[in-house]
Amino acid sequence: MKEEKPALKNIKSIALYIIIIFGYFLLTQVPMLLIAVLSPIFNKGSVIVNTILFITWIVLVGLIIFVTWRYYHKKGDKEKLKIGFKDIGIALGYYVGMLLITMVMTMLMQATYGADTSENQAVLEAMFASGKNIWFVGGMSLTVGVVAPILEELVFRGIPSVTLFKNSPKWFIMFMTSIVFSSVHLSENIISFVMYALMGAMLCHAYFRRGNIIDSMLVHFFNNAIVAVFMFLTFITQK
Repeated sequence: MKEEKPALKNIKSIALYIIIIFGYFLLTQVPMLLIAVLSPIFNKGSVIVNTILFITWIVLVGLIIFVTWRYYHKKGDKEKLKIGFKDIGIALGYYVGMLLITMVMTMLMQATYGADTSENQAVLEAMFASGKNIWFVGGMSLTVGVVAPILEELVFRGIPSVTLFKNSPKWFIMFMTSIVFSSVHLSENIISFVMYALMGAMLCHAYFRRGNIIDSMLVHFFNNAIVAVFMFLTFITQK
């Protein structure tokens, strides 16, 4: 039997990794999709039924995180998940940098297009505003504030770095993953696209600092959790 040519083997490997990464990306959409599907049931269900459904949702989300994390850990180096106060402080510094990027780009969008927020942010705010029960808003808050930072860092930074771009230079990985990251965040204009690409680059740089995916997850958490908590508290105070 003839040995497969290296070029053809590489093409097949690249195609396979693209399919796998896309599959895991679809998994990242499941938590929010599920909570949206369950929302009408939460409106009519009893406390017991709603509690069971919510716990079931949490278990399913935990399973998705476990499967995604296990694949990343299997393909990559067995990195240590240690993090200290210094790392938390550095993560906060990255978050401040992302906040400055958001502020500058938002002002540019306002001046250029008259839009004071990105389409992605507007969609999230609309989804939170449509919430009619604590279960839906609670699930949304957990998804945006906790689940998304974990899954998105694994899918957009971690898995591509240890599979598709394993032998690529870091600048190339940062560029490619940031472009993809921005592409899925509903950028409706070039300024919004650049904003999310720069945020993706900051998250990628945080990951590369120690080669520890926890670092970029933490930065992502700071960025998302503040918004999620604000939205949750807004819902609570309005009820």
